[in-house]
Amino acid sequence: MLIKEIQELVEALAKSNDLENFDKKLVDRLQNQFAHRMGDDKFTKNDLKIVKLIFQDRWQAVIDTPYDYMQNMQGINQIWIGIARLLAKENPSLTVIQLLCPTVKNMRDSNNFSLLANISDFTHLYLGDDDQSVYELSGFIKHLIRAKDQLSTYSSNFKQLRAVTVKELARIHRSHNTKNVLFINKVRYQNAWAYLNKQLFPKLQVKGEIPAHLFPSFLELIKLYFDACSKTVSFNQFKQSFLSWLKHLMQCPIDDVNAFYGVVLNFKQQKKYMLELLIDIHNAKDFTLAEHFLTIGQYLNQFNPAYVLYEEKSLLPVYQKLQTGPYFSLKKFIQLVHKLNANESELIKEKIAELLCIAEEVGEISELLIQKLSEIYSMRWTCIKASEKDYTRMPFGENESWIRLAQYLAGSKKIPANYYRFIMPTLRQDVEPVFSCLITDYPLSHFILSEDETQLILLDVCVCNHKTNGTFRYCREEKLVSLTQIELLRLPFAARQFISYYERCVLKEQIQVPVSLKTLEEVRVLVNGSFYSKGLSYLGEYNAKEYRTSAIAYQRFYEYYSKMNPVEKKALNQQRIVYNGVEKTFKDLLKEVEDNECITSAALYFAQFVMDYAPYFKFSNELEKNIKVDVNTMRKNSAQLIPSDYEVLSQKEAKERCLLIFISLLTVSLPAFMFKNIEFWDLHRKVNDRVKHVFDLILPMVENNDFRDSRFIYARIMEEHIKPLIEENGGLLSRLCSSNPLKLWSLNVKENRPLDFKYSLLELEHILQFLFFLRTHPSYKQLKLDDIIDELIKIGAQEHSSLEKYIRANIAFVNYLNGSSPEIRSEWMDLLADFQYEFVKKDFFSQCLTYIENRLNLIKQDSGKRFLFLWDKKPRLAFVFPPQLSIDICASSNFCEFIMRLKQSLHKEELDLTDKDISHMTDYLRSLDCPILTPSQAREESWENKSDYFSAMLEGNV
Repeated sequence: MLIKEIQELVEALAKSNDLENFDKKLVDRLQNQFAHRMGDDKFTKNDLKIVKLIFQDRWQAVIDTPYDYMQNMQGINQIWIGIARLLAKENPSLTVIQLLCPTVKNMRDSNNFSLLANISDFTHLYLGDDDQSVYELSGFIKHLIRAKDQLSTYSSNFKQLRAVTVKELARIHRSHNTKNVLFINKVRYQNAWAYLNKQLFPKLQVKGEIPAHLFPSFLELIKLYFDACSKTVSFNQFKQSFLSWLKHLMQCPIDDVNAFYGVVLNFKQQKKYMLELLIDIHNAKDFTLAEHFLTIGQYLNQFNPAYVLYEEKSLLPVYQKLQTGPYFSLKKFIQLVHKLNANESELIKEKIAELLCIAEEVGEISELLIQKLSEIYSMRWTCIKASEKDYTRMPFGENESWIRLAQYLAGSKKIPANYYRFIMPTLRQDVEPVFSCLITDYPLSHFILSEDETQLILLDVCVCNHKTNGTFRYCREEKLVSLTQIELLRLPFAARQFISYYERCVLKEQIQVPVSLKTLEEVRVLVNGSFYSKGLSYLGEYNAKEYRTSAIAYQRFYEYYSKMNPVEKKALNQQRIVYNGVEKTFKDLLKEVEDNECITSAALYFAQFVMDYAPYFKFSNELEKNIKVDVNTMRKNSAQLIPSDYEVLSQKEAKERCLLIFISLLTVSLPAFMFKNIEFWDLHRKVNDRVKHVFDLILPMVENNDFRDSRFIYARIMEEHIKPLIEENGGLLSRLCSSNPLKLWSLNVKENRPLDFKYSLLELEHILQFLFFLRTHPSYKQLKLDDIIDELIKIGAQEHSSLEKYIRANIAFVNYLNGSSPEIRSEWMDLLADFQYEFVKKDFFSQCLTYIENRLNLIKQDSGKRFLFLWDKKPRLAFVFPPQLSIDICASSNFCEFIMRLKQSLHKEELDLTDKDISHMTDYLRSLDCPILTPSQAREESWENKSDYFSAMLEGNV
């Protein structure tokens, strides 16, 4: 590249009439670098370094401004983009987006895996929250459709789903100024924001719970804003506090964030979503937000009338309109008292009638009136505490009118701010000691009542403590204490998120000595013989036959129980079983049955116990098909315990066995009668229903790279599927397949060799080094190894997790081995066993480079033969990279960087390559790092290509 090419563009910049101050300074720097240079001078590395610094400074100046490339590609930006394209053309290792936006690190879109380098119109992109990730708008919309209208996005690791931040929404919102028309389900939308506004935002509140615990701090934000308006604090201080609040919002579950975003507000006589007001606040640079905060302040007060800012005069008209705070009147008080639901007691109804009479007499909300009301609340609390009508168990329904009245009174300062103590007079607590906040900052569904009824236990603290210290405890009298048995019994009535966390994370960690599958089978038989649906009804009794059957079942079980190994018997007695959130031990349940307690209840606990170990065990139709028992939920709540039969199996060994089974399902030929489809990455095949079940058990562990349950899953695969397959001797499958390959595969799995030969999983680099060794071995030079090596390098260059590449590499190698003769395969396995593998990154890439040089050399020779005339007797020289260049290439940290450096190096003058050589070699290298698409992505890409073709036809461009 010559200097004159960039001089022309710099001159065009200098002549522009719409230069901002930052652009004027940047143009001056460009002119200082290039104006005095000769046009025929070459553009050097130092020139590139300086221009990249200038691009970096400009990017920092234009982010989220009218000059942001993702909002505007016209005017002065068009020239800057032209410079970037010129440099990218001359430097294949650089992309236009990397030059224009140097903070951007991702090469692919996290939502649809598309290459960002292929996008020429930057208004189709938006910048992520971290300012380091770029997303494609169309890919984002497609993800939302796949996510069934959950407003979410994938983080840069391609795995973790998270909420879309206000900062990102603000950037997407700016795209409404562009004309990026979208067609979704044959409907035309002007741009991405138009689609979101019409199709997605109205559905944001379908799931989730509004994170009300953040509202008190948002009320403080409103106060801070109006303080900033009066110059008490600066606007920047307010803005930093707002951004900090948004970070707390992002820590909430995705559906809860969306529920808040989807709140509908009446803003300036127009329907607006909360997220739109948040975007305006985020974008604001000065004091133009009064109307926004008045609208949100009104919403907060409507949500909870205790949320009142007395100091802020701007909000007084809002409170006057809502009759809250200082404008809470006797008339409003009487209206609310009339709404109180008092079905618990006739005495409470009489007291309410007396209260209304006193209210009419005194003509104001007097201390006497509050005293009488307090007595009514106290009477009601005595009736409902620790019952199904406890405020912490039922914050809505019958209790809502009582809570609402207390909120109005707290907001008007007729009672203390902690109105929880007013409605629950036994409480002696105002502040949550760990989070140092008023207990009223959190919704009642986040609490359970302490055993002595003097404290509300904030379950957020218990969860936080468990995540930090591994103990599910709360703070009481400056000490961390565990929940008592009574408090644990109250846990199932709290918000679902806490029940789920406790069952999933806490109960699972409580270590128990396991029992055997034989014992589980005996308990299953006991359940089948003792459970009858009559026992589920109040006062329902078994008939004589059912009693006799139950007695026989218990007699049979006790015969087994009395002969049990003492160690296992002790383990069985100590088994903790949680059913409907209530925990009991196996021994306690036997004692209850002996004391003539409910046999049906014990049977349900015993069934849950069996399912905790083996959710695949089936029970009698009396239980399985009983509409009063949610057997599916019982199975989902399985504690996933490991039977003692598999106790010796380590997690590491179970993981490897599961992965070998997973690989075998994608490589071994199995019958597919009544087939189902299985997919992994780019691979898919048809299998029968049972094999599909095995695949589906392993796939979630692979997708999440989480093998903590591998022992449980492996035991389930063996007991639920493999052993039954081995025991099946007849049936349709055997008649259709005389050799019965499925049974043969099952036997191999049982012997821990699910492939047709003994195989141990290998790292991708291990396989490659072994193949490099074979290429140089005299006995194997005739083997065609290039295709499998190319495939493995391509797998290594993918932006997938290391586990997925590990599995995919082993599948590729196994497929290659399956295509070899049994003799070759056996010989290779012996060689592999003796092969000394030691991974040193630099040495490894040196071996890769030797291989690539060989491949490029063949390409060069092939290219030369096409144009070699008979009289041209000059031989073409062998292609090798010079020593220093080889060192630079081998310093790569991964396959992507290795291939990128290879592409870049082809343009070096010392290689003396023709343009045709470079083109053919580049095509080969591109084949090594192009994306390996999933079947759905391949279909989608094919469809998009066809759509583009037909669109071009309609426009007359084809």
